Amino acid sequence: MDIIPPSEMNSGKEDSPPLPPSDEELKEKEKEKAMEESLKKYPDMKQAQKLFLLELYAKSVRDPSSITTPECVTREEMEEIKASLYKQISEEKQIGIYNYLLSKFGPNSDSFSAVGWDPNPALEKELNESLVEEENKLRTKYENAVESGGETDVLDAMIDKCKLYAKIGDKTKAYAAMKEVYEKPKISSGKKLDITMDKIRMAMFYEDRETIKTEMVLAKNLCEEGGDWDRRNRLKVYESLYFISVRQLKEAANLLKDCISTFTCVELCDFEEFVFYTSITNILFLSRTVLKKEIIDGADMVVVLREAPSLESLLVSLYDCNYANFFQALFELIPQMERDRYFNVHLHTLIRELRVLAYSQYLESYKSVTMHSMATAFGIAVEFLDSELSHFIASGRLTAKIDKVSGVVETSRSDHKNASYQKMIKDGDALLNRLSKLSRLINQ
Repeated sequence: MDIIPPSEMNSGKEDSPPLPPSDEELKEKEKEKAMEESLKKYPDMKQAQKLFLLELYAKSVRDPSSITTPECVTREEMEEIKASLYKQISEEKQIGIYNYLLSKFGPNSDSFSAVGWDPNPALEKELNESLVEEENKLRTKYENAVESGGETDVLDAMIDKCKLYAKIGDKTKAYAAMKEVYEKPKISSGKKLDITMDKIRMAMFYEDRETIKTEMVLAKNLCEEGGDWDRRNRLKVYESLYFISVRQLKEAANLLKDCISTFTCVELCDFEEFVFYTSITNILFLSRTVLKKEIIDGADMVVVLREAPSLESLLVSLYDCNYANFFQALFELIPQMERDRYFNVHLHTLIRELRVLAYSQYLESYKSVTMHSMATAFGIAVEFLDSELSHFIASGRLTAKIDKVSGVVETSRSDHKNASYQKMIKDGDALLNRLSKLSRLINQ
């Protein structure tokens, strides 16, 4: 006979329904929610990535040949992104983001047939009403601060206005509110730097490069005047991502490497994305020994790299001179680079530079090598290698020549001293010619 544990015996009483949360519990939950909201930085750069993927999908539909990776963004993923954006816009009352999406993918756009962002009058009305309500609250808060509060209360009310427009994604109003805060008398350089970085982030969200460039100069000057350690390190990440966007990859690599152990800029990207940017840019410029020490074996990098096998393989295989694995890892990383809003526009440049890097490192070890041996080392066909090397040699990227008859690649060591001397002579001749022309014009 089975024995029923006392805990499972029916006591004869019905289970009582759970008690509703008390007022104290509700207040605590509201407080936690408010704390989370205050810590969250706007605009949301994860949301910017979603917007970019919608653009990428629309581009692939309009012109499939413009996408390197087939089905870089699938229709199913596009629909999921749309649903998540609708949800976030509705929950966070983002009328600015709603209008932006309508202009990009709405009925009057070229991308409507691909993405189909349909107008929602009921949602639009709700978002506008919410904005008016929030603006009235902020106006009242500001007026009360001016009448009975101190300078700190007034500044807080002005900053809350900036946060509201950043949250809803209204770029024009956010810029204006941030300008008011920046130009307020007696504001500290730290607060000015914070509001400047907020403006840079808003500009990054909307890819407003002119504003990024202007505000970046301003932010660097403020840092020199008295930026603290945390702000300086965060600004380095802002600057590095800007450098990536304008293809100044070496400058970006240096800044990213400096921030490895001090990364706190989670409002722009998470640490996994930071490691991705740091690895791809630094592999192009660091020597093998430095790459091994600071990137592959870096204490802060190694944990993330273990979770990204293709990225780790790219770095390790180059260091180990395992070029077949290097090319395989590069092939696997192409979709990730294409889907990244900073790397996408430079995808072909990055792929080319990584291939040149591998070829030049391989050829440094040989005075001559057969095409067959080299193709085997890279795991590619001889015909493809011949085409690649011919292109890179003709463009001056590789110092070698191909003996088609013997099927051999012959490398030549560049004489840096002689090359520098020849360049100096050439530049000197050009300068003398210009001076000669100038003197003739003056004598006339």
